[in-house]
Amino acid sequence: MRDDEDNLKLQAALKNRELNSRTNLLRLPEEIQLEIIIYASILSFFPNTVTVVWPYRRLSDHLLDVAPQTVRLEVLAHVCHRIRQLILGTPYLWADARATTSGRLSDIAQRILRRSESVELRVRLDDAIEDTSLSGKYGGANIASELHRIGHLSMHNFFEGNTSFLDRLRDTPSDAIKSLEITVKCDELPDSPHITNLELFQGHAPNLRRLEFRGFTTSWTSPIFNHLSVLALACIPEAGRPTLSNLLNVLVRCSSTLEDLILEEFVFSLGSIRLARATETLPQLLRFKMYGEESYCRALVQSLQMPCLKRFHVYGIPDQLDDGEDDVGPIEDPIIPINFSLGNNCTNLRLREDDSTFEAEWRKHENDADPYDDMVHAVYDGDIIGWKRILHVFRQTDNSRITSLLFQSDATTTKKELMQSFLSNFPHLEIFTFSIFSNQLVSCNPVIDGLLLLHEE
Repeated sequence: MRDDEDNLKLQAALKNRELNSRTNLLRLPEEIQLEIIIYASILSFFPNTVTVVWPYRRLSDHLLDVAPQTVRLEVLAHVCHRIRQLILGTPYLWADARATTSGRLSDIAQRILRRSESVELRVRLDDAIEDTSLSGKYGGANIASELHRIGHLSMHNFFEGNTSFLDRLRDTPSDAIKSLEITVKCDELPDSPHITNLELFQGHAPNLRRLEFRGFTTSWTSPIFNHLSVLALACIPEAGRPTLSNLLNVLVRCSSTLEDLILEEFVFSLGSIRLARATETLPQLLRFKMYGEESYCRALVQSLQMPCLKRFHVYGIPDQLDDGEDDVGPIEDPIIPINFSLGNNCTNLRLREDDSTFEAEWRKHENDADPYDDMVHAVYDGDIIGWKRILHVFRQTDNSRITSLLFQSDATTTKKELMQSFLSNFPHLEIFTFSIFSNQLVSCNPVIDGLLLLHEE
């Protein structure tokens, strides 16, 4: 009997606390209630790509498991019916569902789908999930029934056997989808029609803005490329590799909206880089990053004009040759856009040259600490680059704003006429620091056209 009385008192106390909490919460201004909801939903997991330096993080990294935050949301909604109304009505709230690509959903994800009504969904399907909370099944047909409100979808660590959901994506047009990532482990999945020629959304995804494929492709003529602002491609399967003209066609179709282009371990189909190239303009492109064999990097970059580019990162590695092929000599032309003024709005330039590297960093200020605030052109692991290539780079750029120049090299000799030709590309240079890392005598005239060279050994 005593225990029953204690339980009744405890229930009454909890009820009074809930009523008091509800009363207090309802007294808060609506904007504060909304802030509570936004904080609880961790809205910042998926930032606006316009405000980030690089969209390095994959979509799947943004679509984190927010079960703990969802529990907090449910507690808030239980305490305050008004907040529950705001939760279901606010356009700022994104509901998250996390599962494997075969359709296994956690209990919390299933509750979200049942309760969230028309709220936009962010869904992460991950075959690498090791979570004991996953229980039960959520069939592909049921997931497909939610495609009309899935705004952000990540299929991560995709396993070849789980093709049912891909088939749903193929058969279901979507006006809701805004961001899509499909990632296949490059070294584990063989070429398959399901990952090379699948026409997603029947070609109808007019609001798709961010597209990331790793180890996967769709048809290169698909309309889903037409309005992208972010395009990231990596490890494209051999059977689905585009020609250079295919890729240029894709970029032209989204040229009016494309702001970020990221290509990693990217190659074209065999022989396509030897074809005659057209030059295409990407007027809105702000950030460009490419990592791959130098011949592919050069072929694409020299086929593009990027007049508004702010960040340019190209990492070229030596071409991989088949057995029996003759060694290919160093590429003389630098990997640099045709009409890209690297020095635009920058006053400080740093150059580093040795037997394997030529790297240039344009900085707005002498002591810029943010590495992403630099505009960098780098070619790694090449052959001896030498002055010819360095001069070729700077003859193509606008260096009129550069007033401070640091040059570091391990070269053994620097000829006066070459240095003079090099410095003629910097009409407003005020300070030039020339650093040589060598055990041998370095020959350089300390004064060229009245400019004092600060020589550091």
